[in-house]
Amino acid sequence: MIEIRSAPLDLPLAALAVAINSDSEPAQSALAQGRLTFQRCSQCARFRCPVAPVCPDCGSAEFGWDEAPARGCVFSFVTYTRAPLPMFQPIAPYSVACVDMGDGLRLIGRWLDSTPPAIGHAAIAVAERWTDGGLSIAFRADT
Repeated sequence: MIEIRSAPLDLPLAALAVAINSDSEPAQSALAQGRLTFQRCSQCARFRCPVAPVCPDCGSAEFGWDEAPARGCVFSFVTYTRAPLPMFQPIAPYSVACVDMGDGLRLIGRWLDSTPPAIGHAAIAVAERWTDGGLSIAFRADT
């Protein structure tokens, strides 16, 4: 189970992200229960994120939904000293990390710790709940 906490800004997620649809709803429902769940290719067993009609690795259209690990390793990150959008200025400076979760799954989310991450840093996923109830994935150091 992953931790679910309030997002740092008084904004609806719908203003920031692509709308949830029938393809992405299973992942969002699982996230609301504190689980990271994604499509997994039935042929090559790699995770698919974002949701896709065919596997980008082997081309198979067959898949199931599977729980992903909540722990990973920072693959890359960026630190914003000045927010790219005015709505994010209240939390600047902040970092956004790309975290390798294994099995081909890399997730991008806000870094919650005040100290920026480092490549190779152990990370754990956290869900942030926005004012409209939408959930996004964020990360913190896994100590």
